[in-house]
Formats: sequence, C-alpha cells, structure tokens
Amino acid sequence: MKEHGLPNKKWIPIAAIALFLVACSTADFVSETSTATPIPQEKQTIPTQQMQSENSDLLLSDDFSDMNSGWEAEDSNTSRYYYSDGEYIIEANNNPSYFFIVNNDSYNDGVFSISMRHLSGDPDETGGMVFWRYQDNNDFYAMTVTADGEFSIHRFLHGKYDLISLPIKTPLLKTGDQSNKITIVFHGITSEIFINDQFAYSFNDPSLPNGKIGMGASPARSSAVKVAFDDLSVYKYDPGSPFTPEMPEPTPAPNYQPINWSQLVQFLADDHTNWHEYDLDTYNCVDYAVDLAAAAERQNIKVRLVGVDFVGQDTGHAFVEFDTTDRGPIFVEPQGDNTYSNVKIGNDLCDDWGKYECMGVISDIQYFGACDHQHNCTVSLPQ
Repeated sequence: MKEHGLPNKKWIPIAAIALFLVACSTADFVSETSTATPIPQEKQTIPTQQMQSENSDLLLSDDFSDMNSGWEAEDSNTSRYYYSDGEYIIEANNNPSYFFIVNNDSYNDGVFSISMRHLSGDPDETGGMVFWRYQDNNDFYAMTVTADGEFSIHRFLHGKYDLISLPIKTPLLKTGDQSNKITIVFHGITSEIFINDQFAYSFNDPSLPNGKIGMGASPARSSAVKVAFDDLSVYKYDPGSPFTPEMPEPTPAPNYQPINWSQLVQFLADDHTNWHEYDLDTYNCVDYAVDLAAAAERQNIKVRLVGVDFVGQDTGHAFVEFDTTDRGPIFVEPQGDNTYSNVKIGNDLCDDWGKYECMGVISDIQYFGACDHQHNCTVSLPQ
C-alpha cells in the first residue's frame, strides 16, 4: 500500500548572482534566490492501515505503479510531471531552474530512499534531484546527481542558496541512463547520504530540523532534462533497524597545529602561491586563496576562506584567515602575502603594508568551508 499527503509542485529559478566580483579578480561565488509559488493540488486519500500493519517502520512507500497514488501535477510550457510504465517522470525544458514535487507529510527524522534514472539531457549540466526537510520554497536541502557520475548537496535557507558540498565525482554513481539508488538518512542535525547502499557524504546543520521529501530535475540553460524515479520509501530512523543504513567509522578529524605570528611569517615565506601570475579569467584572487588554503592544510594549519563585498560595487575580494596563538585572527592577502587588520563591515579594506590601493568599504563578510578552482564555495557548517 502507499501513503501520500498532498504533493505540491514547485520550480525555483536559478539566477546566478556573482558575489565578490573583485577589483583584483572575478570570483563567481553563487548566490541564488527563490521566488516560486506553490501550485495547490487535490489531495488523494490513500488507505494506510494495511501498510502500517505490514511494517510499522514504513512511513511512506510508492513504486509508482498506481497512477492515482497522489503525485498529480499540471503540465506547463516549461515542465511535465507524469507516471509512465511504473516510474514517475519529470521533464523540464532548457532553463536555469530546479523543477520538483514534494509530499505534504513532514518528518523530523527518517530514512528516505528513491531510485532515479537520467533519461536525457546534457550529462554534465543536467541532473536528477532529491529533496528533504523541505519546509517551504525558501528552506530545504537538495542533492543533484548528474549522468556523468557527479553529485553535490545544496541548501536554501531563508531564500539564500548555499552549496554544502563541492561537486564530487564518485565511482559509487552509475553513469548514463543506469538507475542509482539514493538514500538520505536525516536525524537531529545530521544528514547522511548513501549512494547504491554505500556511504558517500554527511554533514551537520541545525538550520532545518524537519520537513517534507520530494524529487526533481535540474535542466540547464543549454539543455532540457528528463529524469525517471522509482521505489520511493521513507522509514523511521532507528539505528538498530535493518532499514537504517549503518554508518562507517568516522574519519578522524585533522589534527591542526596551532601557529604563532612568527610561524605564520615563515610559512608564507616558504610558500610560493604568490608567485602565480594573475589573470582575471584563469587565475584570480579566488584561485590564490584556494591554493594558499590548500598549502596550509597540507601542513595541518587550520584556515578559513573569506569573501567580502563592497558598498556600491559589483565586485568583491577573496583572501584567507589564519588563527594565531599570539595575535589572534590574521587575514592574509595571498597575492602579495601582506595582511589586513581592518576586516569589519563598514571599514575601508586597505592592506597593512600600503602596497595596494584600498578596495572599498566592506558591506558584507562571508566565511566558506571550502572552495575549488571552478569557484564553487561551500557554506561553513558546524563539524
């Protein structure tokens, strides 16, 4: 038997707004907003007593063989949602948007599994999606899976888009139109992602303690997409249950070594990130910051990547924060190994050495968990 609350169809426009487009470089950190309006659907009443008596741990189940199981949605000129041969299909035209449908039942904790197949669309740019702890169109978690074997984790919080994981290419994902089983185990502040029953990723975030589940598709501006879903289930979260995947032993946390000011000076003298030739398009301030942070972490030195915006400017700047034992936080400009001591909102960002022209009055400061050379940057989350 199947149990469904009222599904709601959503779309979220993905308008990539470049933050930190810098006087020194162009750093394409992405911020996105949600403006979609829910489309109400008629609720389907599905008997649940038999299902619950068969398995008290099972909260929701659908193999999409019953076209009246409750996932009805109206077609539009941009997307289609329909049942076909025991699968649920979502199609979306060329569009920089997410298109998805969610169930109306909200869960605090649970084990959500679904299988997806990428039927058509650019394998690098388009993908299938799963959603959990969806509260409204501005607050939810989502995972995107592309046909070339890559996934990433996203969060919308109060309408602001954050990347939780950098795009990860993994052999756990089957490529092309092969089916992949995605399992999301969410409990407390923790979400654990399993791909084809193998652990792939986890994160802690207290922002969204509960919400609905759903499925979706992510087209691209240059490519439409078509994704098929099957075998949806939600089980109660119970570490002792066979329906809750077992977590592997946690990876030991890095043993970061504290450094003082003199050690930081020596590290910067030995490191040659600043020897790179600057190029606005191919190696700008984000790339300098990424490489300096990577060099520090190879020596177990803890750092944070920092991005700032400026009042009245479309461009910002990126650099690296080191925490020293004798002078506290030190902000290092990787292009010249000079420092900033005035990184506060409302201050003019000027380097301590007077080597560069002041960049502008700081309007916003963001700290990132990690960045890559494609200028994807993750939000900083609790460990």
